[in-house]
Amino acid sequence: AVGDSSAIPNTPPSVRVYSQTGDDHQTRARIAFAHEADSLDTALVDSLQWQIYRQDSETTQRTGEERATLRNGAAVNPVLREREFNFDQRLVGFDAVLHKDLRIGSVDHAFTYGIELTRTEFKQKRDGRATNLLTGTVSNVISPDTFPVRDFPVSETSQGALYVQDEMSFADGAFRLIPAVRVDYYKLDPQLDPIFSGDNPGVAVSDLTETSVSPKLGAVWHFSGDWSLFGGYQHGSRAPPYADVNLGFTNLQFGYTAIPNPDLKPETSDGVELGLRFSNDAVYAEVSTYYNRYDDFIESAGQGGQPPQTPLIVFQSQNIEDAEIHGIEARAGVDLGSFNDALAGWSLKGAAAWSKGEDRTTGQPLASIDPLRATLGIAYDRDTW
Repeated sequence: AVGDSSAIPNTPPSVRVYSQTGDDHQTRARIAFAHEADSLDTALVDSLQWQIYRQDSETTQRTGEERATLRNGAAVNPVLREREFNFDQRLVGFDAVLHKDLRIGSVDHAFTYGIELTRTEFKQKRDGRATNLLTGTVSNVISPDTFPVRDFPVSETSQGALYVQDEMSFADGAFRLIPAVRVDYYKLDPQLDPIFSGDNPGVAVSDLTETSVSPKLGAVWHFSGDWSLFGGYQHGSRAPPYADVNLGFTNLQFGYTAIPNPDLKPETSDGVELGLRFSNDAVYAEVSTYYNRYDDFIESAGQGGQPPQTPLIVFQSQNIEDAEIHGIEARAGVDLGSFNDALAGWSLKGAAAWSKGEDRTTGQPLASIDPLRATLGIAYDRDTW
């Protein structure tokens, strides 16, 4: 170190790190029972598929660090810092999809309708201890935390949905019109336990219940051989994420805090899409453009500024009253074996996407929008490989 660090406000003491270790472990266990039935030929159902399932997943990250404080160039107070991060998720669900084909007059109808039910429990905890390697003293304080802590309370979400879709075919399938509607129910139930309340004194937790109805209309026109034009309109709705509604995390050392927003509103959107597709036995290609308009767009973990009453930079999820996102997507693939028998089984695939978002009230871009991205892949697929 150069100069006297004690003369610089908020400068952490100099330390020497001797070793760092990390161990990340992730497990997932799933059990499901599924049933399919074809050729039922009843008045309401030709075929159906349903399943009931449970999935448990756990992510654990353990780190260890040996360090010592530097005083006049000498290392003193050697400490072993051990931290553990744990995230558990338990998901229980049921879904059923039913199909029915009908011909009414000259129009073929393919009805699809169903139900989805899920219940998910989230648990997250950070723990740690610091052991003085000279005295053997153990402490649960590693600045800025006094362990154990939770960054959001134990939470449970319940979701349910009903939907129906009718794919109508005209002129022997040359033109298809696809109306659909979906009804969603969402409930968030947080639990204020001693760990979260102890780490976030005075922070209340908020539950949430939302119901939404989302209509959709799509169309596909096969206007010439391998070419088709597609487009449509859809209304969407998204409930606030559980970790945005209830959250508590402060890092004094680096000068920021993340706070909850129990007043978040559901995000709703109206979008249109138009695209062109080509497909034959050797090549497929598709390009489409879209425009989505949002009310109460949810911008997660946006920087809320630095209010005068606190030296901390505040991050909080916010609703943006009026926002838009538009973009272009493209994808293509080619079966190389269609051009040369020696390349049978080989294919190339690629995709690209560009999007731009804007807060229409301020004219500022949306920070959560992905930049331009593209992928390119090669695949091999034969009967035995």
